[in-house]
Amino acid sequence: MRHRLLAVLGSLAASILLAVCTPTSSYAATGFFDYHLQPGSVLEVLRNPQDEACYGVGEAAGRVENGTNRDALLYTLSGCRGSVVHTVHAGESADWAEFNSVKFVR
Repeated sequence: MRHRLLAVLGSLAASILLAVCTPTSSYAATGFFDYHLQPGSVLEVLRNPQDEACYGVGEAAGRVENGTNRDALLYTLSGCRGSVVHTVHAGESADWAEFNSVKFVR
């Protein structure tokens, strides 16, 4: 009986340690991010973007809708460099924005 109890407790401790110490996968925003490309105002959509990943969007200009559960930081330059020209909060939109890259943050 004692050996069985020790085996169960050992398995339980190993399971807890594994769950606590295993790195989690990347988190992603849920939802969509709509923006327009220039010239021609072509609608583009990002779906379920990864947190903290930089998305190059080319020369975006126009209305932006952030239907994700993360804030979207819009950057002047590609590679999420330069200054943040606009922050579109989760679930909100902007009537006009010009940007070249976007990053989603908690």
